[in-house]
Amino acid sequence: MNSAFKTPRRISITVPCAIYDQLVEKSGVEGRSISNLAAYLLESALAPAPLTPTPLAPTPLAPTPLAAPRPNGSGRISLRSGQLAC
Repeated sequence: MNSAFKTPRRISITVPCAIYDQLVEKSGVEGRSISNLAAYLLESALAPAPLTPTPLAPTPLAPTPLAAPRPNGSGRISLRSGQLAC
């Protein structure tokens, strides 16, 4: 017999009538027994939360300054290299 396998255990609990009514309705909708639904809900509530990566905030990109035409002292405007004149 595998000693790593643990058999499920039975418990008995008392719930308010409103919770019981919700379990009955939900179990009927899902096509499962009240016991199975209660076990699933307990497992889901007690399971460790999955590790989800924290989304990184987008790094704002500084706008690349466009090469502005500069006066060269002669009244003409010279352009920085790589800039096209229109």
